[in-house]
Amino acid sequence: MCEAAKAGASVVHIHVLDPATGKGSRDPLLFKEVVDRVRSSGVGIVLNLTCGLGAFLFPDPDDESRALVESEVLPVAERVRHLEDCLPEIACPDRSLCLSRSLERQPNKVIRSRRRTADRHPKRASSERG
Repeated sequence: MCEAAKAGASVVHIHVLDPATGKGSRDPLLFKEVVDRVRSSGVGIVLNLTCGLGAFLFPDPDDESRALVESEVLPVAERVRHLEDCLPEIACPDRSLCLSRSLERQPNKVIRSRRRTADRHPKRASSERG
């Protein structure tokens, strides 16, 4: 990420991998480790964390009302859990998260996260307000 920032990147979109399997992960501890490393490096880059895992529905071709076992559809709260700990500047929901009725019952989740960021990082918050 340091190289990207030096080359002019202002935002980095982050996914994490499970070190044991090499596959994508939603593990909040892995996200926290990456976010802490970036923030402690002093690189001034906006963190954009993914919320895309956990929304894979593969319909059974023989009966599309049923999902194949490879499907993974999780509640919104589980798919955004890492945001609570990491407090990224922005997050990237997928389309299914944006359309979720569960998200309608959790309004302003991102705004609350930003408020917590302001409480923890008053200097950053004041510079963001202009």
